[in-house]
Amino acid sequence: MELTIDQFKELLEAGQKTFSGIEVEEGSLQNYNLSGCSFIECIFALDFSNASLKNSKFINSNLKTCNFTEADLTESE
Repeated sequence: MELTIDQFKELLEAGQKTFSGIEVEEGSLQNYNLSGCSFIECIFALDFSNASLKNSKFINSNLKTCNFTEADLTESE
């Protein structure tokens, strides 16, 4: 299911932590808190710089051209 960055942000802000089969092709999640999120078979081309991804899981996901500069990936898989 393809989402815009704004649709994806709405789900995150509503507290959703598990995402399966979504595709977000452009946008920025700079400085977002994505701690504890699980991304299963997702496709992203996003800017995650300075985001918190502590304890997050990317399972069979495609992270093409993502930027993780200064992102906190502590205990992420």
